[in-house]
Amino acid sequence: MANSKLDNQNSEVVIRGKFNVTIKPVRGRIYVIRDRCKGCGFCVTFCPKGVLELSEDFNSKGYHYPILKEEPPDKICINCGFCSLICPEFAIFNEED
Repeated sequence: MANSKLDNQNSEVVIRGKFNVTIKPVRGRIYVIRDRCKGCGFCVTFCPKGVLELSEDFNSKGYHYPILKEEPPDKICINCGFCSLICPEFAIFNEED
């Protein structure tokens, strides 16, 4: 019989039984090409973890660009790629951390 435990601090799943298994979630880094952004906010709206918000600053074209929110660890980027897929200007991309 296996026992499982979810570590909320690291969002790790530990399964103990015949074999001990630790599953670590994928994390990502988000990069924004500020001057390409037109401030539509699609990336902010469609992020499943809510890690993005529009900056109060403007880019060279006068638009607010997305930045990472400073939130607790459960709001860390999961590298799903929705932000880069939804961006009509190809101004945001991500990579696995």
